[in-house]
This record gives sequence, structure tokens and C-alpha cells, in this order.
Amino acid sequence: MPTKRRKNRLLRTQMTLIALRAEALTDFLNQTPADKKSARVRGIFQLCQSLRALNPAATKQAENLRHSINAHLSAFTVTPLLSGDTWAWKAPHPGREAGASPEFVLGVLADLDSRGLLHRIRQCFCGRWFFAGSEKKLVCTDACRFAKYKLADPETFKAFRADYMREYRRKPAVRKRSKSPR
Repeated sequence: MPTKRRKNRLLRTQMTLIALRAEALTDFLNQTPADKKSARVRGIFQLCQSLRALNPAATKQAENLRHSINAHLSAFTVTPLLSGDTWAWKAPHPGREAGASPEFVLGVLADLDSRGLLHRIRQCFCGRWFFAGSEKKLVCTDACRFAKYKLADPETFKAFRADYMREYRRKPAVRKRSKSPR
């Protein structure tokens, strides 16, 4: 039993580190492209997503996508470094206020793709990019989840919301708060 707990803790820690790196990618995608390199990174990201979404039997399409990705990558000069048994990118990573460099974002993109987690970088229906911590997450925040539900079926939403508020107002703690003088 203790080994299973330790293994799960290690997986959670690893996912947290991946989520932190993925946050740099989502921040980059949520910014407006500042230069040609930024636009190329966005193009590479979209091509990588298209490549992963392809049917495994579509070898000609996959080859064309790989060729396009490599053409975009040829514009960057990054140096891979081997530390221990893992590869890293030698690219500057300025502070959070300045934003991540395109080269650093490429490293994160390559890391997520090699781990098979690139599909978890998703675009919310509000337009923002986010890293889905679980496979089920489809929106970036609770406010977006609420708005998406509201847009899906307005009549059902109105009825549900009315029932919810009726029950909410019946709770003793809520009644006590509303009667107290302010």
C-alpha cells in the first residue's frame, strides 16, 4: 500500500510541474503575436495538434504536416542540451512579466507533445487557451462553465436556476443572514 501512495504522489508532483510549464505555453497563446517568431510558434502548435488528431492510416497527410512543422522550426536557433538522461532547450526564459520567449515555448511544446499531453492544451469557448488538468475539463473557469451551460439551453437554465435559488433561500443560514441588520 505505501508504494502505491508514493507512486501517486510522484505522479501528482510530475503533473504539477508539467502544468506549470504548460501555463507558459497558454500565456503565450493568449497574447497577441508580437513578431514573426511568435506567429511561427502558433503555427507549429496548430500543426502539431492537427498531426495528433490525424487517423494513423493517413500517412501522406502526416508526412506533409511533419514537413510543414520542420519548415517552421528551421527559422529558430535553439541548442538542445543533455543534462543527465533528459534533453533540455538552451533558450532564454525571461520573467513572467515579460512573457516567455518563443524558443522556450517551443521547448514546452516539444515536451508536452513527447509526453502525449498536447491535446490537453485547449481553447475555451470564451477564446482563452488553458491547460486541462483532467481529460474532462472543457472550459477555463467556473464562470465560463456557467455561461456555456446558460447558452446551451436558456429555458432549462432558467428553470434550474429558479429551483436552485428557491432551495438556497430556504436554508436556515441564508435566512438568518438576510434578516440581520447591516
